[in-house]
Amino acid sequence: TDGTFLISGLPGGEYYVAAVDWMQGDELSGEWQSPEFLETISRGASKMTVADDDQAAAKLTLIVR
Repeated sequence: TDGTFLISGLPGGEYYVAAVDWMQGDELSGEWQSPEFLETISRGASKMTVADDDQAAAKLTLIVR
């Protein structure tokens, strides 16, 4: 209800994190798997580096499409 999300089990590495108002598809397939779509979204995303077994937080700006 407050817009907080928790993602666990990610291996350490660099990630792009974005809040998008809507996307086509579902968790199995959709535009989130399209390199062109991801390139477009990455321009408004936050880049994060996470170590193994680490926690990180980001304040995101909603990308309105």
